[in-house]
Formats: sequence, structure tokens, C-alpha cells
Amino acid sequence: MDENIIVIDDDDIALVILKRMIASLDTNLSVLPFQKGKETLRYLQSKKYTNPPYILLDFHLKDVVGWELLEELETIPELNSRIFLISSSVNSELPTTSRRYKSVAGFIEKPITFGILKSILERIRKN
Repeated sequence: MDENIIVIDDDDIALVILKRMIASLDTNLSVLPFQKGKETLRYLQSKKYTNPPYILLDFHLKDVVGWELLEELETIPELNSRIFLISSSVNSELPTTSRRYKSVAGFIEKPITFGILKSILERIRKN
């Protein structure tokens, strides 16, 4: 089974919390967590997807800048993923600049609430 959601966050506690939140909202979704952007990129480049995953991407990773990772992800044509950028800092540049990327489906500020996550999961169920 392909992953429905890939969560990329270098904070291991945030990964556990998000995974549990998603599981409590929808037990049918498969979640794959990653802590490193480069590791995620290698994984995604090696896969062939029948159903592209949704990606929750923490913009501020230790090993790669969010823009660099977005550029790389967009070079994988068969991925065709929908990406939600996550950030803990309020920066007006992020939502504005992220519109340049066709794969970016939205922008989320931390902390992620059940309401925000529920609306994302509703979008996933519709597709």
C-alpha cells in the first residue's frame, strides 16, 4: 500500500504527535514519518506511486532548507504530490513565495490543531 501521508519534521516529538493525531482522525490512512529532508527525497525518488502521497513538510529542517527541498520534489514528475508547508515562525514570505510551487496545497502554522488536520484529511478523502 502506498503511503497516504508523508510527514517530514526534524522534531521527533512533533512526528509522534502528528502521527497519533492522524490515526485518531482516520485509521485507514497510512502515515510515513521522516526527520530528514534529504532522506525523504532519496526515498521519494526511489518509489513509483500509483496514488501520490500528501506531504506535511516542516519548512525549517536542520539538513535542508524548505525551498531547496520543494525544488527537488518538483523535479520528480511521477510524484505529483500535494504538499502542506508547516512552520512555527510567522513569516509573511512563506505563504506568498510558496504559491510559486504547483505542488504546494497550503500553509499551516504550528501548533497544528485537530481542526486544521481534520480539514486536510477531508481534502485527502475527496481525492
